[in-house]
Amino acid sequence: MKRKAELPSAQKSTQVRNGYVLRVIACMIVLCLHIAIFKFSGHPLMWGLIVLHTLIYPHLAYFFSESKKQELDNILVDSFAYGACVALWGFNPLITLAFICGAWMTNLAADGAIFFFKGIVANVTGALLTGLITDFYFRPSLELTPTLIASAGLFGYTMSLGMLLHRINLKLNQTKLRLLEQKESLIDISSLAHAVNTHLELDLIMGRVMQALRRIQPFEQVYITLFEDNLERLVLVKSYGDALTAQEVKQSEGFTFFLPEDENSIFVRPLVQDEPLFIPRVPPPDATTSKVDKRLYDFRAPISIAYFPLHVDNKVIGGFGFVNYVQPLDLDAAAIESIAEYLVQVGTAVRNAQLFEQARQAKEQALNAQRAAEVSEAAKSRFLANMSHEIRTPMTAILGYSESLRESNLSREERNQFIDIIVRSGRHLLTIINDILDLSKIEAEKIEIEHMQISLPNLIEDLRSHIGMRAHEKGLTLDITPKLPLPAHFESDPTRLKQILFNLGANATKFTHKGSIHFGVSYEKNANLLRFTVTDTGIGLGPGELKKIFEPFVQADSSTTRQYGGTGLGLYISRQLAHMLGGELTVDSSQGEGSRFSVTINAGDLSQTPWINSLEEFEKARQRLELNGAAWSAPRLRGKVLLAEDNLDNQTLFHRFLVEAGLSVTLASNGKQAVEAASASRFDLILLDIQMPEMGGDEAIQHLRELSQTPPVIALTANVMRHQLDEYRQLGFIDFIAKPVDRLHFYQKLRLYLPTVPEDLTGRILVAEDNDVNRLLFKRQIERIGPALTVVTVENGQEALEAALAESFDLILMDIQMPVMDGLEALRALRAQGYTQPVYIISGNTEPADIATYMESGAQGYLGKPLDRNQLDQLLQELLGHCTVTAPQA
Repeated sequence: MKRKAELPSAQKSTQVRNGYVLRVIACMIVLCLHIAIFKFSGHPLMWGLIVLHTLIYPHLAYFFSESKKQELDNILVDSFAYGACVALWGFNPLITLAFICGAWMTNLAADGAIFFFKGIVANVTGALLTGLITDFYFRPSLELTPTLIASAGLFGYTMSLGMLLHRINLKLNQTKLRLLEQKESLIDISSLAHAVNTHLELDLIMGRVMQALRRIQPFEQVYITLFEDNLERLVLVKSYGDALTAQEVKQSEGFTFFLPEDENSIFVRPLVQDEPLFIPRVPPPDATTSKVDKRLYDFRAPISIAYFPLHVDNKVIGGFGFVNYVQPLDLDAAAIESIAEYLVQVGTAVRNAQLFEQARQAKEQALNAQRAAEVSEAAKSRFLANMSHEIRTPMTAILGYSESLRESNLSREERNQFIDIIVRSGRHLLTIINDILDLSKIEAEKIEIEHMQISLPNLIEDLRSHIGMRAHEKGLTLDITPKLPLPAHFESDPTRLKQILFNLGANATKFTHKGSIHFGVSYEKNANLLRFTVTDTGIGLGPGELKKIFEPFVQADSSTTRQYGGTGLGLYISRQLAHMLGGELTVDSSQGEGSRFSVTINAGDLSQTPWINSLEEFEKARQRLELNGAAWSAPRLRGKVLLAEDNLDNQTLFHRFLVEAGLSVTLASNGKQAVEAASASRFDLILLDIQMPEMGGDEAIQHLRELSQTPPVIALTANVMRHQLDEYRQLGFIDFIAKPVDRLHFYQKLRLYLPTVPEDLTGRILVAEDNDVNRLLFKRQIERIGPALTVVTVENGQEALEAALAESFDLILMDIQMPVMDGLEALRALRAQGYTQPVYIISGNTEPADIATYMESGAQGYLGKPLDRNQLDQLLQELLGHCTVTAPQA
């Protein structure tokens, strides 16, 4: 608030502020003369004008004036007013001489000769106009009081004007001295800059620097410090002066400060804060003194220290310290500022000298390092560019055709187990590919992390399935040991966590030739962390390899890459992801004895999570997963499908999926063939690959949309980033199926756009609906889906209650609003009597609150009105059919 209050005054020019003081003094003198001469007699209008001129005008002029020009206008008004006053006072010689001379001196001092003559014109104008009013009367003499006032006023005004001129002259002299000092300083700085620009040897440069700086203060010893290793170390590189012996100088050079451990040192803190430090009297070390400063004090106790940051391109590169051991330093703020100005050139000089020396010693090494960096960057670019093309294309075929499924002697249980493992492995490999393509996002810290519930038994079973097969193929034993108690669920990003664990498991399997792999999981309550450990009996790592194992594109050594393959990205990505999940990835290893990787993640909110407290509970959870993963078959669908896919393996696999669902399939190998086929025949659904030769899917759909009738078109693509999916929708694709294809997901998409072939459904269904039209419509829809189904209808909840208790039904469809007894009342009555068969509500009220009420009353689900035939079909297939298209949640 203080700054705001002072702002208007600070904006006014010096002429305005000085003129205000003189104007107030002059107006007070004028007022006193008016009172002394007229003794309050005269016309009220005259006194009104006197009050306006002497008491109000000076302040108004100051308030509305800011610039010198405005103040000059005010002075002309003053001249006019003084001329008017002279006439009003009867042109008395004494007063006329006093005021006219005062006004003329002011005008001449304000803006020179031209303005002086302008002031004369203003004086004469004021006197003439007022004289016309007063008939130019003449007052030859004054009484004593007016005479004294006029004399004192003239004296005071002249003294004030003289004092003002004295201050101005004093400031001019001070400015002259400052300019001379700046001139000398600029000469010294120019000389220093010349030395900097003509010499690259630091010793020659420092000789000139010391010579210039000792003009300001007799410095005894100078120390130069420079940052190294990306600001992790500060090294005392050079020392100059006469205070230390040659041996002491040698001992001091190379002294190192480590960051952040030594941040509080007087040689580090000023550089971190980028501010000079001056200690006139260095106190002895105490409990607050840093260890490194104590070592320097013990080396040689200083008396005074002045320490300045050195800059290059506005960045601190090191420090320049003056240390006196005998005579204390006496520096004021001006001296510190002068030294800082000198040192502007020194930072560049020191850096240039250092770079010159380094370049002279290591030019060839720098060139080799540059070539290596270019090769590495090119390799990284090629790696990222080729990864999607080289791996995504055969991925679907790998998932569809596994060597294990070629064996004809597999039992149904073994085949289903292999299929489940293949699907899970395929999902994991797709996640790895996506994460590799997200490497740039990880390095830019722009990757998005999801937070959702993860089933710990599910996760462990995925680990067992994914890593177990690889371990079995190499003859390794896999052991997963949970350390109880453990939460049944926790919050994290399942995709990122699996990527970390799968990568650690794959590495353990890769680098272990015999022995075992052990997975451990535990919960650390104090830190709310889940800890996963992967221990192997493999080749292990030496101390040198451990230092670089988490660097990108790096493996233990080149022989590792030749023998085991791999990109060298896995552990780097895993550690970065662990950080994003609120944890850390560490390793303990010994050469030839195996490795133990440990990853922690934040477990999230566990307040509502059930806990697994015994191995028996853990085993039951695992068995439930096996039961939920029972085999399922393809749905029975009806329709003609056009499949456009150029990759033969993928085409064969998709064709197989479609035929198993009972669909008629027409094949095309490119977009052009697909357009020709769609023009010649009608299809119920088109599956269109995006990247195909001759004509891609993105171009083909534009031709398809020109047809008179275009069926739904689904994109088959490996490019499933958000902006790419938006582009597909804009082109006209109604949906997409991601590659590599998840079989369950594939059939779920098909069921959205193709009708289901009725199963030979059998069973009894009770429909409770009071509306005659709806009751008949529901009955016919059910019988069309399952001709063999028996449908019994009733008109109200009471009849539904009696029928359900008297007869056996496989499903009850219950309306809500019915006479006699409504649907919810009947449902509650049934559940109260132990009725366990499925009951689904049919209602037009499908708000979340309504659905919650249905479920609380005992319903298994609901169907919205008007009844959707596909939803009804799916419900009947799931409850009464011989197959279900469900699978356990990953």
